[in-house]
Amino acid sequence: GLYLSEDAVRRLLRPAEPAPGAAPDDLTAAPAPAQDPVAGLCARLGLTELDAALLVIALAPDLDRAFEQLYGYLNDDVSRRRATVALALDLCGIPVHSATARARLHPTAPLVSLGLLIVEEPERPLLSRSLRVPDRVVAHLLGDDTPDPALAAHLRPLPEPPRTDGSDDEFARFTDLLAARLTAAPPLTAYLRESREGDGLSCAASALRTAGLPALHFAGPEDRVPDLLREARLSGAAIVLATLPEEPGPLVRELAASGVPVLITGTRPYDPQWCDHGAGDPLVLEAPRRGTGAVLAWAAVLGAEPGFDLAATVAPYH
Repeated sequence: GLYLSEDAVRRLLRPAEPAPGAAPDDLTAAPAPAQDPVAGLCARLGLTELDAALLVIALAPDLDRAFEQLYGYLNDDVSRRRATVALALDLCGIPVHSATARARLHPTAPLVSLGLLIVEEPERPLLSRSLRVPDRVVAHLLGDDTPDPALAAHLRPLPEPPRTDGSDDEFARFTDLLAARLTAAPPLTAYLRESREGDGLSCAASALRTAGLPALHFAGPEDRVPDLLREARLSGAAIVLATLPEEPGPLVRELAASGVPVLITGTRPYDPQWCDHGAGDPLVLEAPRRGTGAVLAWAAVLGAEPGFDLAATVAPYH
């Protein structure tokens, strides 16, 4: 077995000594709790103090190898180098039989359902199951905003928001109103019905730029949606979807209940059966069609080569 003396345990838990020449603590201390990435994440997602404590306890071995040795000692098993449910509750000073505390690790509780914490080894009794923070969440808390590698092949850049010459007032008014709604509470799920393919994405790109929201333009399988939702929650991004499966209902319901902004575009008429009837139904909007007379938009796409006659080129499409 693993033996650690009391002095060794104290040494493992002792805060690191400041580097020579470092500024005094009062000059380097965080100005406010909001600077703490865990606190910021918990505030955005509505997590409790107990959730935050459980997350930090599970996170510790991924940040400092000393905790592997310490957790092995506390688990009385050199091979168990992550916190178990029992150890995490003990470290929080909560009885292991507390139903309220155990419920915070239930599959439907926020920590687990939002993809922030994995309770491993379901074949074991609950108290001896290990707790693990997914690598993407660890990276985010360390300041890395690179999207999850599992999504890399399924994220697409949004089209560049079209420039306007002031001749398309309807489009500008629509995107301004949509941008205002995207930044309001609760998070918006909207279906942008387009009469011409691409108009919905154009509206979405313009509205998101005006709102100052990053976007995850997803074109992947439904089994990656949990990873997509976690990425949106971590990054504060809106989800944009331009391709719906043959039976969109389950996907639309999952996105509408996610608590993140979602913009879906398509030429199909919206079917009320796609979603539950109630407050979670998407807002259905007709995406305005961009006028063919928007000279700057055409010029941006077609270019301005010497001798190129823009009017003659676009005349057949009027």
